[in-house]
Amino acid sequence: MPESPLSNETQAAMENFPPAAPTVAEPVFEGRVAKVSVTLPTTDADGGPLTGLASCTLFYKTFSFAGSNPEAERNAGTPHQEQEVNPEMAGQTITFTVNDLEYGVLYYFAASCAD
Repeated sequence: MPESPLSNETQAAMENFPPAAPTVAEPVFEGRVAKVSVTLPTTDADGGPLTGLASCTLFYKTFSFAGSNPEAERNAGTPHQEQEVNPEMAGQTITFTVNDLEYGVLYYFAASCAD
């Protein structure tokens, strides 16, 4: 087995990092509508088995090119939609539909789950 180029400390940190956040896929745009797929987490924030999963919220933020701070705008977002989910749905993908988007605007999407 080849040796990893990462330090032992880095490897240990990566192995202990819990994949508790939902994963947002590249949105599919159809005119002024975006279909955003979100894969629900399979572990809780502590890295343990997911036993409570109640909701998933989609956030989005527009990006303005005129004299803005891209990093600040990317990190901001307002809730758009919330879907009820349950622990049996862990690891499954759900889809949000975002309507009435503007043409020529860059959108950032993020999701958060609550238990």
